[in-house]
Amino acid sequence: MIRPFLFGLTLSYLAIDNILDGPFREFLATYFDLKAFGTNTREEYLYYLLLFLGLFQIIVSIKEALSSPSLNEDE
Repeated sequence: MIRPFLFGLTLSYLAIDNILDGPFREFLATYFDLKAFGTNTREEYLYYLLLFLGLFQIIVSIKEALSSPSLNEDE
């Protein structure tokens, strides 16, 4: 149950970091020719998709963690 939550945090961090020109994007810029965010439409869609998937994973993990104890009490 903790693995999907950490996976969601990682995806969300990578997406937000790249959207806001954070340290990971600066690290990638040393190896790749990255222009300003938003100049490449495919890159922009990729990071918004990663952000959506990360947030979705976090929400599902939290919902499952909160609903699991109530399911165990009924059995």
